Amino acid sequence: MECMTSPSYSLCINGETCGFFKGKRGLRQGDPISPLLFVIAMDYLTRLMKKMGKKDDFAFHHRCQGLRLNHLIFADDLMMFSKGNVQSVVLMVRTLKAFAKVSGLHASPSKTAIYFGNVKEDIQDRIVQLTGYKKGQFPFRYLGVPITSKRLAVADCDVLLDRILHRVFMLPKSVLRRIVQIYRAFLWEGKVFLTKSLPVAWEWVCRPKIYGGLGTHDCLTWNTAAIGKYIWEISQKEDVLWIKWVHSVYIKGANWWEYQAPTAASWVWKVICRIKEVFKRAYVNNKWLNSDKNYTITLGYEWLKGPQMKVGWHNWVQSYDDNFEIGLTQPEESNHYDVELTPKGKKKKQVPDLENLGLILRRNKQRHKELKKMKELVNMRKIK
Repeated sequence: MECMTSPSYSLCINGETCGFFKGKRGLRQGDPISPLLFVIAMDYLTRLMKKMGKKDDFAFHHRCQGLRLNHLIFADDLMMFSKGNVQSVVLMVRTLKAFAKVSGLHASPSKTAIYFGNVKEDIQDRIVQLTGYKKGQFPFRYLGVPITSKRLAVADCDVLLDRILHRVFMLPKSVLRRIVQIYRAFLWEGKVFLTKSLPVAWEWVCRPKIYGGLGTHDCLTWNTAAIGKYIWEISQKEDVLWIKWVHSVYIKGANWWEYQAPTAASWVWKVICRIKEVFKRAYVNNKWLNSDKNYTITLGYEWLKGPQMKVGWHNWVQSYDDNFEIGLTQPEESNHYDVELTPKGKKKKQVPDLENLGLILRRNKQRHKELKKMKELVNMRKIK
């Protein structure tokens, strides 16, 4: 810390520098160099953990043995893994104390917990007594996401729904449907819950604008396309830690496209393998659509949606004349417009879809100008 305490500082008051003083108090909160120093400190902790992993008394978690993985760090959140025995846990606690002695960074007892899986009760009690940390229960939240060894329940995802309400990872379909309900209610009523039937099916709303929709993404299909990103990374064997872990624990050198998830696998892994069968048709020679393009969620979403029909009412516009409604439509492959004047209150037989949906869409300013000219002509005829 010599570089933090040895520099001298001066203050600028009324355009003039005044005096010098040494920075003996260390870094102030929010100092730009703080993240860099923190990364350096965490790098030292990583080296300590790797050194500890080479000791004979330490046993890795059975799912982390292949990669010799014993910890993960994200900012100031630390997760440590080991076999559920006293010797391994004691070594990890000693490593934390050695790091704290050097860096001055201590684990907060109130924010630290130990989670066990298939460990005998007497061993659990002994580990808790030796470490002084509390015993945690699944599921717990890490970075706001529920972590559990089983399938996520709907109640576990309530916090994600709450965040959507105040301002998406793999979720059960029931949770995704609830998110869609919130979107629909906000679109049509500006509320959280719907109080009446909707004039347009959500499928039509999610269509691109050129096909008469609003361009809103279908949440269920988008979630499937997002999982497709995982499938792509696994097939390409990306240099990512979790990809290496999957190949080490599950795939083990097998052909990814012919691989079947074991019965004892986690729910998340079974979902990825099930959706892999959907995307298998789009991969030729392990390439996305037999091209040199990398997979993106947008490309996957468009492929899942497939070709869509262009609706007939997306070119219609309504004017607000007192006695007439003016319909303007552009035939396919044509540069001219067909204009129809309909007295108010009379049924428009030519556009049944328009009446059923209860929507009249405005297209663009240029067409509004043309409508305005047509409206003036109508008014002139009425005056005559």
